[in-house]
Amino acid sequence: MCVLTGFLARHFNRGAVPGAVVSDELLAVAERQATSPDKGKAFFHELAAKQIAIARGLGYRGAYLSGHLEPAEVKAIFDKADSFGPDDWREMAREIRFQQPGEFYFFEQDPESGLSSKEINRGYVASLSPKGRAILRSRVPATYRFSRFLHDHLFDPVSRGFRAGRWFYSGVESRPGVKRWLHAGEQATKIGMFDCRDCGDCSLPDIAYLCPESQCAKNQRNGPCGGSHQGFCEVGEKECIWARAYDRLKPYGEEQRMLDRPPVFKEGSLKGSSAWGNTFLGRDHHAGKRKVE
Repeated sequence: MCVLTGFLARHFNRGAVPGAVVSDELLAVAERQATSPDKGKAFFHELAAKQIAIARGLGYRGAYLSGHLEPAEVKAIFDKADSFGPDDWREMAREIRFQQPGEFYFFEQDPESGLSSKEINRGYVASLSPKGRAILRSRVPATYRFSRFLHDHLFDPVSRGFRAGRWFYSGVESRPGVKRWLHAGEQATKIGMFDCRDCGDCSLPDIAYLCPESQCAKNQRNGPCGGSHQGFCEVGEKECIWARAYDRLKPYGEEQRMLDRPPVFKEGSLKGSSAWGNTFLGRDHHAGKRKVE
C-alpha cells in the first residue's frame, strides 16, 4: 500500500497511475489534512497503520509500504499497527470507507460489519438471468449482431460457408489480379465497419469484433493490459476495447470464456494481405487454434 500525501492523493485522484485510486471523498480528507503544520504526516501514517491492521484482520500475513519514507517512519507505522487491539480492525474497516459513487461490489455488503458478505451482488446475479441477458442483448450494436451471424455462417470452421470460402480462395490463389480486387473489396468493407488496418491476421473474432490494431493503443490481443481507469484507456480518452468486448459478450453468456483460448501470436508477415483468404487457407493464428481444438 502507498502511504499517502496531499500530492499523491491529487495525483491518484486524476487517474494518473493505473490501479491507484483515490476517490473525491478521500481527496477532500487528504487535502484538509495536508494543511496542518506537519502537512498531514501524522494522519497519513496512522491511516497506513490502520490499513495494515485491517489487512491483518482479514488474514494477510504481511504488508508492503511504498512512498518516500525513512526507515524510522516505516518502523513507526508498523509499531502503530501492532499497538491496536486484535478486534480494532473491524471498527477501522467501518471508518475507512472512501468508495467511488456507484462503485460495483461483487459481494453484497454485510449490514452489521460493513464488510463484504458471502452473498453475490444481487444486481449482478439478476443480469445473468435469461431476462437480464435479453435486456442486455437489446443494447448490443447492430454491427456486432451482424458480425456474429456472418461468423457463424461463414468463418466458423464447421460451417458450410467456411468450406465454400476455402474452396473459393483456393481457386483464386493463382490469379493475382482477382486476389487484388477481392482484397480491395474486403478492405472497403472492413475499414468502414471496423477501422481495419490491414494486418492480414485478423483478431476481430477474438475480441467481439473490435479491432486491436486500430482501437487499442497497445494492440492488445490477449486481454486487457491493466492500464485503464474506470473502463477508459490510460492513453487518450477511449473506452478500453476489452471492457467493450465484455459488454458485447455478456448478453450471450460468453463473457467468462472470452480469454479461454490459446494466446494469439500475430503473424507479422501477413500484413497487407487478405485476412479472409488467410483465414480460409489456414495461414493466420486461427489455424493454430483449430489444431488445438
